[in-house]
Amino acid sequence: MRPSDFTDKAPGRLVETVKRDGMAFVPDKLPPDIPYSESLVSKLSEADVALANLNASARTLPNPEILVRPFLVREAVDSSKIEGTQTTYSGLFLFEAATPSARQAADPDVRVVGNYLSALRYGIGRAVNLPVSRRLICEVHTKLMAGYNEARTRPGQIRSDQVLIGSRNATPTSARFVPPPHTFLNDLISDFERFANARAVRPLLVTCALLHYQFEAIHPFWDGNGRVGRLLISLTLCAEGRLFSPILYLSSYFERHRREYYDALLRVSTHGDWQSWLEFFLEGVRTQAQDATDRILKLQLLREEYRGRLSQRPRGTVSNMRLIDMLFETTFASVPMVRKRLNLSAPSGKECIMRLEQAGILIKYQRIGNTHFWVAQEIIDVINR
Repeated sequence: MRPSDFTDKAPGRLVETVKRDGMAFVPDKLPPDIPYSESLVSKLSEADVALANLNASARTLPNPEILVRPFLVREAVDSSKIEGTQTTYSGLFLFEAATPSARQAADPDVRVVGNYLSALRYGIGRAVNLPVSRRLICEVHTKLMAGYNEARTRPGQIRSDQVLIGSRNATPTSARFVPPPHTFLNDLISDFERFANARAVRPLLVTCALLHYQFEAIHPFWDGNGRVGRLLISLTLCAEGRLFSPILYLSSYFERHRREYYDALLRVSTHGDWQSWLEFFLEGVRTQAQDATDRILKLQLLREEYRGRLSQRPRGTVSNMRLIDMLFETTFASVPMVRKRLNLSAPSGKECIMRLEQAGILIKYQRIGNTHFWVAQEIIDVINR
């Protein structure tokens, strides 16, 4: 990191690293003084409208929980992809459907993304009664990094040494960014908590953008900071009542515009360019909220089409209809899954699967161990497009 890149408008100061082999950036306390330009106000208005429309769409669903899981999976996959962890939506759905022993044998990347999904679910549940705080952040990080090189990642522990952002062999002088030395973290995290829970007259989306930047700049953990920081966006929006459920997969936008995402965050640190970061963030909210609203409609229409297909067939039982709803949560089905979820006998569960296969809803996918899996490929396609 070159000190010469930092202008006199940088919202922070440069200090020596722990080993005094370079310089690190310590961000100022939030909030900064932000001039609300006409362009920024316009972006904010568009993002607010799109988010309100998404929330309204989710509330019209007969059972919103049916469609929440596909959106959680999309967020988990794309947030992890930003960090270089590769898996597919179908791969994660299948991992979720597998037995505990099969999960342990799964590809490490799939298990890492599965952790993100668990951490997101856990955080949403905890945020109902627990404010955005050191405790919540550490609990979420524990879930995220569980079983993943724990000697290095140290789940749930605030770092106790210097970290760098850059290539694996980066030094303080060659790193893209050097977060503050660990000796500054207690004060920075306390200020982060204070700002996150302050009842200020400030647009919530602006607060989310400021918090996301600050978390990235502080980098409180040894690893997993980006994923926790993106996860906190959903937690904040749900906790503040702006989202009925965590169906805004903002990481998809960040992943598609990865270079612009990282550059906008860095320019805040080097130039105090809050305007570009906020406009980028708000455009992401608008784009992804509109996209999620469209996908909700497509999934609703597909669900009704599936129900229509079965209602025209003999023996279109209630269990078959319940299996359709289950597929919009899991996308995969096996006889053990159907037995457990629908409380059916093995023969009845197999019969339900066969009915949906005959109706073109399920396709035989693969066998894992002794268990055959079927997939609702059309649901995957709506999520994946």
